[in-house]
Amino acid sequence: MEYFGDDANDYAFVIMTFTKDEDELEKHFHANFGGKCSEVTPVFRFCKDKELYIDNKGSQTEKEEIIKDIFTSIDSANARKLSPCFSSRFKQAKIEEAAKAAEAAIKAAEAARDAEIKHKEELLKAQREAFKALKKQMTEQNTKAAEAAEAAHKRELESERELYKTKLEMAKLTFKTQQDEAMRQERIAHKAQQQREREEEAEQREKLEMELYKMNLEKQKSSCIIQ
Repeated sequence: MEYFGDDANDYAFVIMTFTKDEDELEKHFHANFGGKCSEVTPVFRFCKDKELYIDNKGSQTEKEEIIKDIFTSIDSANARKLSPCFSSRFKQAKIEEAAKAAEAAIKAAEAARDAEIKHKEELLKAQREAFKALKKQMTEQNTKAAEAAEAAHKRELESERELYKTKLEMAKLTFKTQQDEAMRQERIAHKAQQQREREEEAEQREKLEMELYKMNLEKQKSSCIIQ
């Protein structure tokens, strides 16, 4: 049941066949739960003692009404919950883990960027002070060369800042891609679950139709014997 998450038992029901109601269930099963039917107890415990019944010996009309009641009970239980029964805690954990990792990477990159910028700003400040002292002693030609060097340093600093911005955008894009992929996988799982539910419903209906066919066949045989 790990696929359905921690709340799977909120949607789980024990469907008792060949049983009309709770009184008949008590008669056939509950008295034996401590003995030969003890393996059923964990099932009831997991389903929080939520029981549904279907009388296989009833008429087709009665069976159809019972099936409607079963679906109504299950849909009502699902509607009362905030999260759908097909949610996967593992996929959700994977999304949260990717989000935390991306957030940590972004924070680390920002801290490194801030430290680097501060260091470069301090270095630039020191260079400017040295430049001022040197400027008094240098000729006009040396002064222009120093100014060109400072401009080149500024361009380098600006280039590094742009590089950081690019890396930050790439990190955000990677995180979004991972998040989109996780959501896509969740949708695929949801569709697969819906397909399984439809197949199970079709199989159940086929079984009911087969039971009805057998019952009708038995009736016909009985009629032939009487005649």
